[in-house]
Amino acid sequence: MSYELSVIIPVYNVEKYIGECLDSVVNQSIGIDNIEVIVVNDATPDNSMDIINEYVEKYPSFKVISNKSNKGLGESRNIGLKYVTSDYVTFLDSDDFISQNAYEDSVSKIKKFGCDLLIYNWETYTGSDYVEPISVHQQNTLENKVIDDINQNPKLVFSTASWNKIYHKSLFKYLNYSKGLYEDNLVTLSALINAKRIFLNKDAIYYHRKNSESITENIKNSNVFDLCDIINGLFKLNDEILTPLIIKFINDILFWVYYYNWDVAAEIEFIDKLKKSSGKITENQLDYYRELFPDVLLYYGDILDLNNYDAETFLAKYKYFNRLNKVNSQASLYVDAGNGFNESDKVAIDYSPLKKNNLEFSLEKFDNISKLRFDPLEGSFVKCRITNNLPISDANCDNSVDDDCQIFTNLDPYYVLDADFSDISSIQINFEGCDYHLDLWVNGVYKGSHDGAYTRFAFELGKFAEGEEVLLSIRVEDPHSEEQVRGKQRWLSDNYGCWYVQTTGIWKDVWLEQVSDDYVEKIKITPDIYKKTVTIHTMCHSNKENLIMKSDVYFEGKFINSVSGKLEAGVCQMDIDVYNKYVGEWGDRTVES
Repeated sequence: MSYELSVIIPVYNVEKYIGECLDSVVNQSIGIDNIEVIVVNDATPDNSMDIINEYVEKYPSFKVISNKSNKGLGESRNIGLKYVTSDYVTFLDSDDFISQNAYEDSVSKIKKFGCDLLIYNWETYTGSDYVEPISVHQQNTLENKVIDDINQNPKLVFSTASWNKIYHKSLFKYLNYSKGLYEDNLVTLSALINAKRIFLNKDAIYYHRKNSESITENIKNSNVFDLCDIINGLFKLNDEILTPLIIKFINDILFWVYYYNWDVAAEIEFIDKLKKSSGKITENQLDYYRELFPDVLLYYGDILDLNNYDAETFLAKYKYFNRLNKVNSQASLYVDAGNGFNESDKVAIDYSPLKKNNLEFSLEKFDNISKLRFDPLEGSFVKCRITNNLPISDANCDNSVDDDCQIFTNLDPYYVLDADFSDISSIQINFEGCDYHLDLWVNGVYKGSHDGAYTRFAFELGKFAEGEEVLLSIRVEDPHSEEQVRGKQRWLSDNYGCWYVQTTGIWKDVWLEQVSDDYVEKIKITPDIYKKTVTIHTMCHSNKENLIMKSDVYFEGKFINSVSGKLEAGVCQMDIDVYNKYVGEWGDRTVES
């Protein structure tokens, strides 16, 4: 007997759904006698076959092929293909079903228009209602349409499922499924690329069950490796039309790695595998993907940088900085007081890395400190910075992040600091911005005041003994008077007209700073273009006499000139010639009148 269409249905552990699936086939408007139903029993352990056998006894067009052991969905489809006798084949997963007219309507159209591939629409089924999924894979058509080339509808590369399609026998040679979760991707895409004529059918619907117990709803480590193999296979097909799908799959793997809390070793292995499986992705290709799917989350920079770093660096940069707030860690300060760095001369503090931390280490038990080694995080990746301006002599950071931070890309990050504290003897408090008038007292002694909102200012607090308790008293006044100079103040409870919050009082950073007895407070540089000079105004804090200020001028790393001046009453003014005929735009030139 000849059939209009063959339907392959692999079966494994679906006794709850198989009846609904087979009923949708039996009740097709084309008539069950015109449909060759090939059921592949993939060694199902439940009662699915008891249900199926009832249909086999009733309908002669049913045939059952039994695997001796469980072979998986892909191999079961391959086995079913060996028994196809009609010119057209389609696939139906055993927990899904189809609309009543699907086969009659589709077979009629694929024959009428001489197509070798037909794609019909699909919806997800939850068991109680139908839902439209937000998925780039659901490239449903709104009209019946014939295309001669997939390039006429590039989004079709995302239609990688085997089950919402009917294939002519001329495409059977491409239907060789592999093992794994993504067994249908390369197969379907090979058929799409090689199809000479494709019909997009809006009038038939495949209902795909959204099953929480499905393997596709539970991502495992093996899924990453399976999809990496698919990505590698897509690159080997060497067809530009596939690039958006490749980007989609790379993006999927990055999402899984970022979302799931796998152990670090496994994640490093995943990224290594992905790097080996992937080729070069360009900004233009990513921009094109964004044009196709503007509302889909895309790890744009991550994909561009995928092959620029080793796996550890990549994960540190793109994942762990966003997850460290979940980690309780330990920072250690190793002290070299003449015996090198060792565990006995270590001070450790527990902290949460992503929270704002001001770590204070007591060094009172140490004498003659020469160097410090700061280990910001034990046993993980971290970004960190040193904010006390101590010189860093060594660090195992690979590159800078966010300008002033360092990224550590191994599991034992450290800084080594040259720790000469001999000239650090006084404390200074700094204010970045305050509206409008501020008064400061230290231990009840009035230190001074400041007016203004935008300029940074500081107060010298003096020297304090170790362990001394210091009381700072700050009073800020911000009157509503119209006579006062206005800054960013808005004396309303709610924001309006701008994104920043309403400001009054102390509205920028305040910090304490250790300073030496002698330090530079302010520098002002005034250029004179006509004289080709600059005037350097320096204000210093010092009680010493006969101090000399020295300034060296460089242009693009090349030395220009040097000047020295005596510090008098804390002020030094120096004029320096910056003309140099050998350096770039400073070169010699003739001025004509």
